[in-house]
Amino acid sequence: MYTIEATYIIAITFLVFSTLISGTVNLHNKVTGQAKSYLETEIASHTKDGEKEFRPEEFMRGVTIFEKDMDTAGQGKI
Repeated sequence: MYTIEATYIIAITFLVFSTLISGTVNLHNKVTGQAKSYLETEIASHTKDGEKEFRPEEFMRGVTIFEKDMDTAGQGKI
């Protein structure tokens, strides 16, 4: 009797593990696919006739302007 119950527990445990591993692999594929597309866009933007789509300098300029307006005195930051 205990063998059948142990088999059920082991089967459920394997099912949970396989579900977690499957979800992790799917998430990894999404992340690497997105990173690959960003990298391809960046490489294509630096070719001779490629138009630069990714402009990190504009992003950094916007962030520095935003940080100048922030009041960090009340937040305990240096």
